[in-house]
Amino acid sequence: MSSYIDCDSYFLVFADCIPTRGAKNSTICDLTRTTLEVFPSSFYPFFEIFKQSTVKEIYNDLELESHIEFTKFLDFLLEKEYGMFVDDLELFPELEKRWESPELINNAIVDVRLRKHDFGGIFDQLNSLGCIYVQLRCFESLYTIKELSDVIKLAENKSIQSIELIIKYHASFTDQDYVDLYNDHVLISSLFVHSAPENKVLIADFGYKGEDQILKQEIHREIHFYTTPITGASHCGIIDAKYFSIGDVQSFMHNISYNSCLNKKISIDEEGLIKNCPSMIHDFGSIDDIVLRDVVDAESFRRVWGINKDLINVCQSCEFRAVCTDCRAYIESPDDFLSKPLKCGYNPNDGTWTDWTVGRQHAIAHYGIDI
Repeated sequence: MSSYIDCDSYFLVFADCIPTRGAKNSTICDLTRTTLEVFPSSFYPFFEIFKQSTVKEIYNDLELESHIEFTKFLDFLLEKEYGMFVDDLELFPELEKRWESPELINNAIVDVRLRKHDFGGIFDQLNSLGCIYVQLRCFESLYTIKELSDVIKLAENKSIQSIELIIKYHASFTDQDYVDLYNDHVLISSLFVHSAPENKVLIADFGYKGEDQILKQEIHREIHFYTTPITGASHCGIIDAKYFSIGDVQSFMHNISYNSCLNKKISIDEEGLIKNCPSMIHDFGSIDDIVLRDVVDAESFRRVWGINKDLINVCQSCEFRAVCTDCRAYIESPDDFLSKPLKCGYNPNDGTWTDWTVGRQHAIAHYGIDI
């Protein structure tokens, strides 16, 4: 352990390394390396002190018995390459904490069970809203491979850049059918098959037979098969550390500025009802009768977009709120729209995870969730 007690420089925390304060612990996200580290919240105030005082001045202001712990904290920040010593902080501006996107709708979910939607009309309407990402979830094997291919073709030459396809396993489809479906459509960004007889992965390479390893890696795509069935929209909303997303700067700014799940999202559930999310109870009418643009223009539809984690009970004191997904469909207190996500078992006050189903029978029964 080094000593920096005579250091007349300032300690600069790099602009892309952003701390988040929690009740017991805090985090720092490295947005370039997409990594996250946890540290005690007692050290969090130093991030503001670093902006005003040199390292030597900080030592002088601390009680002698605090020097060792502060030195350890500096060692930690330097070891992780979260910052460096500089003479002039003004030469290093901070990142502007805001997020902007030109499209009216950024992403959409369409659920399928027994009803065949008018995908041509849906994709045309999403195109008029500038939608970029679409998730298509099929709970039953309603479509053949050719019909799925025809659906994807309807999204071509529109604003849509990416389609995540989640479909139910069907014994009549061969492995090659799935690979061909992926290979035939560059719009498909990922393909997941649920209710499969075994967990496995197939490789789609778009027919490339060359030896260029870099190109192979670039075009390499995986088709994931899971035995777990996805029987409906109630499967979403689970909060777990393995789902934490430390994306690029834009993703991070979006998460701290807006609702990370619902902002600029529109959904059509299996019955054709338009919602913020298929899991939510409230709907804005049927896609058969209502134009998506009219729904998006309604303030009542957009009001959930700005509900970020700083406004949500419990989440506002959680160190993971900048990298965590959110769910307003299933909440701990159904009568309080700002209550904690129901399917989260983390307690930021003591830093522990517990089974989210324990002690929440009232809310579980309210939503009709099968445990």
